[in-house]
Parts: sequence; C-alpha cells; structure tokens
Amino acid sequence: MAWIFIKSSLFLLISIFTISISRTTIASDPDILSDFIAPEKQNSVVANFFTYTAMRGIFQKSVDKCTTTKATKAEFPVLNGQGVSLAVLQFPPGSVNPPHYHSRATGLFLLLEGV
Repeated sequence: MAWIFIKSSLFLLISIFTISISRTTIASDPDILSDFIAPEKQNSVVANFFTYTAMRGIFQKSVDKCTTTKATKAEFPVLNGQGVSLAVLQFPPGSVNPPHYHSRATGLFLLLEGV
C-alpha cells in the first residue's frame, strides 16, 4: 500500500513540475531576431535600412552630466516590430545609475570604463 502512495506522489510531483515548466514556456516572448517589418511604400530593403550611424563617436567625448543617445524605431526603422530599443547612457565621474525597473522589459548594461 505504501508503494502505491509513493508512486502516486511521485506522479503528482512530476505532473506539477511539467505543468510549471510548460507555463513558463508559454509566457516567454517570441524570438526577436526572427523577422523585421519593411518600411511602408518601399518595394525593396537596402543596406541603409539596417545601418544606424548616430552613435558613432559618442565614446570619444567626455561628459559633465548624464547624457542619453537613443535608437528607437523612430530613429532606426529596422527596430519596428522587434520590441527592442537601444540606448547609450553616459554618466560623469562619481555618478550612479539609480535603481529602477522595467515592466515587461529587460536591460543589458555594458560598462566600458570606471567601476
């Protein structure tokens, strides 16, 4: 009798684990690198559509206040439909990025200089 109880408990535990994993999978976002939306009134997409040059040279400048250089779908149309945007935040020496959160979004930070 005890063996049946252990088997049914194990089956229940495996079922709960499987359901929890499947719910996590369903909640994930689609692959953002799978497709892009071509601009309206344009028959073909050229290389300039995938090129964004506004961030060239921003790291050669020193800053005395926090500056943000961004690339959203307004500035960089290939991001349309991707659900992503790019931003470079430059902080002056001795400053910090204040704690914050993004609902339904993530942030990737890359520190180039400093601590």
